[in-house]
Amino acid sequence: MMKKVFLSRFSFLLFMILIGLGNGQGADAAEFKIPDGKTEFSPKAQQIKSGAQVTWVNEDKRTHFLTAADPNRKEPAKVVDDLLIHHLLPPGETFQMKFDTPNTYEFFCAIHMEMRGTITVAP
Repeated sequence: MMKKVFLSRFSFLLFMILIGLGNGQGADAAEFKIPDGKTEFSPKAQQIKSGAQVTWVNEDKRTHFLTAADPNRKEPAKVVDDLLIHHLLPPGETFQMKFDTPNTYEFFCAIHMEMRGTITVAP
């Protein structure tokens, strides 16, 4: 009986370790939602694999302005063309973008500056 309990617990622990190892490399896709009535992204941060697609969903009744600068830039973005993301997101709409280059990308709402999120792209 004790051997059976030990094997059961060992199997469960091994299973949890394997799941944890798989998650450390990032997901094949990610989704950030803007909940109705809130000025936040949910979740605030996610990790994806290189080449994965990210989707932003505006569930709020307000328009948001999704914005991000290229993290490899040495100087601040001065014009729209210098931005990595510059997308108006009206209520009920989505925006998708594929991330190929490993890096950490910070994004925000240009209308509601407290809304911030992070995408980490793993190789």
